[in-house]
Amino acid sequence: MRFSRVFLVVGALVSLSRLAAADEPTRPAPGAAEAPKPTPVPPLPGAVEGHKSLSSTDAIVQFRSRNFELLAQRHEVTATRADVLGSGLLSNPTVSATGAFLLHGTPSGGTKELYLTVSQNVPFAGQLGLRRDAARGFASAAERDFAAAAWQLTYDVRLAYLDLQIAQARFVTVARAAKDLERVKQIIADRVGAGANPTYDRVRVSVEQSSLLEKQTSAEADVYAARAALAQAIGKDIAATSLVVDELTAEPLDVSPDVASLVAEGEKRRSEIMAATARASASELRVSAARRAVVPAPDVSLGYSHYFDIPGNNGSSSGGALYAGLSVPIPVFDRGQGTIGRSEAETEAARVRVQQAKLAVTREIQAAHATATARVAAWKSFRDTVAPDVERMRQMAEVAYREGRATVLELIDAYDTYLGARTRTVDLRGAALRSELILARAVGPQDPRDVPAL
Repeated sequence: MRFSRVFLVVGALVSLSRLAAADEPTRPAPGAAEAPKPTPVPPLPGAVEGHKSLSSTDAIVQFRSRNFELLAQRHEVTATRADVLGSGLLSNPTVSATGAFLLHGTPSGGTKELYLTVSQNVPFAGQLGLRRDAARGFASAAERDFAAAAWQLTYDVRLAYLDLQIAQARFVTVARAAKDLERVKQIIADRVGAGANPTYDRVRVSVEQSSLLEKQTSAEADVYAARAALAQAIGKDIAATSLVVDELTAEPLDVSPDVASLVAEGEKRRSEIMAATARASASELRVSAARRAVVPAPDVSLGYSHYFDIPGNNGSSSGGALYAGLSVPIPVFDRGQGTIGRSEAETEAARVRVQQAKLAVTREIQAAHATATARVAAWKSFRDTVAPDVERMRQMAEVAYREGRATVLELIDAYDTYLGARTRTVDLRGAALRSELILARAVGPQDPRDVPAL
């Protein structure tokens, strides 16, 4: 029953406020005191006085040089580039030295012989070039993978930055509401001066202040959690406990209704698709390299042998011989069946991955677009209908209480409604901005400079 009465009073106050605003927008309500001045912005928890807030641009700049995951991804790309260098090198030559010493019997040459041989495998059928081309393809895929990961990590920072802005705004909203109740105490004191005895009213306001203190403590914890998340997303050397970002003032933009165009743009921009395509092409080159590897690569050897104490008619003597050799493996049993078959299967899998990446991007954009459209519409509807009347409603509730036409419960309900509306303003705007960031991440970078460089 009480809640029905409260809702009726609030509804009537809102209606009256709209009528008054339509007739005389600047005239205060009858009996109302001068509109209260905005409550000063309370200090954020843990903030260092005089410390400059971190802008979103500075957060991205610091992330590019401090994020450990980004650094690790760069090293992984360097590793794949080293594979390109190694794949184009000839195998090392083999040097062998052999000595033979006569123990008994008649020597076939000298009593002591020394052999020195150098052998080199010579892949003459283009195996090195194909291996190098395949390695370059996989290195290109790794570079695209880095770009994809860097893009996602960049938006992790942007989203964490926005989350901290939202947490800060919620804390400020609750802290202001707690201070606003001090004005209610003053109103009660004024009524006492006029002869009223609102003991219950004082107790009820104290209970409400206790509830707001709990909300403020929870909002403070959310600020610290959001700071830690942003500091983790940026990287090392960030003071998480005192991190402060700019106020939440951005306005969500209109969402393009043409989702098909966004999907087409995403297929062009997203590095995940480029990486999958490059990996499929590299896999095809690897199949060619595996087939070419079956062609025998001969081992060419060149050596010198020296003979000591060669018996002859004129006594012993020494001599030497230069020799060359050629050995060719014959692919009778192992014709690369396993390697070629595995490479072909991996190539088919890589081709499927390309289609999978395109479908994943399409689904991601469609979901992000639908969410952003709904979130932005909800924010604009609230902004244009409910938000303008909230402050006026609270002022009218104060006037009604001063004049004895409303109870303290109705006044506190008006304050609670005001706090709920202000909190909802932060939440709806933050949700709309967050959905826009998620949609932008799904579509991909419009400018290559938006992605951290290798």
